[in-house]
Amino acid sequence: MNIKLRTITIELLVISLLISGCGSGQSSGAAPEPASASLTLYLCANGSDKELTANCAAQPNEYSTANLYPKYNTTIDFVHTLAGDIKGESYTFDLWFASGGSSTFDAALIVQQSGQETVLASASFVVTGKSFTRYTQTVSGIDPTTTAGDILILRISPTAGDPGGVISKSVPEGASSVTIPEIK
Repeated sequence: MNIKLRTITIELLVISLLISGCGSGQSSGAAPEPASASLTLYLCANGSDKELTANCAAQPNEYSTANLYPKYNTTIDFVHTLAGDIKGESYTFDLWFASGGSSTFDAALIVQQSGQETVLASASFVVTGKSFTRYTQTVSGIDPTTTAGDILILRISPTAGDPGGVISKSVPEGASSVTIPEIK
């Protein structure tokens, strides 16, 4: 009887959220729904290794940050080895930033092929506030011809303002990520 009551309560909560717009794609603080044919890659920093990965294991309440200093032109690259051809041109940046005051950070998705780099998509973020806050942009980029072994790079650069940081390892509901078109 108690389990049945909990199930009904949860179903009513879900219905209430859908009616209020939280399930309709409106901003609710929840992760944006990726396109049906896409791949979400999470920023994952383990010491000096910085990767884009489909799964960056973190324990509850565990996270790490990558610090960015405009004064020193620090740039941070997160890398992922592609398994095939990127098929599409829609890219989503879903990054958690904080700043010591006010900062501007640029994020670019780059493919590296035979040592040559091509920017696929980019976005700028004006960040204010010392608490980590979510910044999301979906942009149109290019549909490159890539092959297995090519390198995808997320390059984050501070361009103005105070030092800041980006969350680079967290549980999924608080993780920084990029969503790219499907790979075939």
